[in-house]
Amino acid sequence: MPILILLLIVGVTVFGNPTDNRVVYLKDASEETRIVENVALPFLPEKLLYDREAEQEIFSMVNVERKKAGLEDLVWDEEMAEVARAHSLDMWQRQYFAHENPDGETPLDRLLEDEIMLEKAGENLALARTIARAHKGLMDSPGHWRNILESDFGRIGIGVIDGGKHGKMVTQNFAD
Repeated sequence: MPILILLLIVGVTVFGNPTDNRVVYLKDASEETRIVENVALPFLPEKLLYDREAEQEIFSMVNVERKKAGLEDLVWDEEMAEVARAHSLDMWQRQYFAHENPDGETPLDRLLEDEIMLEKAGENLALARTIARAHKGLMDSPGHWRNILESDFGRIGIGVIDGGKHGKMVTQNFAD
């Protein structure tokens, strides 16, 4: 069965049945666009669980991709992971899907608020039934793929919140 990818491209939103084998992620409208508008989630899971096993699974997948590209592995950064977990949880709880939260905070704002030292940062988001589908969707998207294979990035923090039948909310924070 083919994977159907759902995108937000310049305000066009498409959602399917939350139990489908689909991936939801944000796609940059252009090279210069770093943040696109919010997507309202049409569902709220009854139970939300931190999924540390899934975090390590996608962390390994990211480093496999980097090895294939001849790049150094990213180092796990627990402080950045806490920021990522908080963003994934916030998106579920406030029913949105975006790099910028409803209060106007950007990924950089969240990292700096937690006093994470950096000169360059990036963020990937995905919502999918499985970590494998989330990773494939990110690798199939040029903007997300670039973050994963950015040679200037040396650290990563990942937050995965499991929303049961609604899927896994993934936030990947990257920094130099």
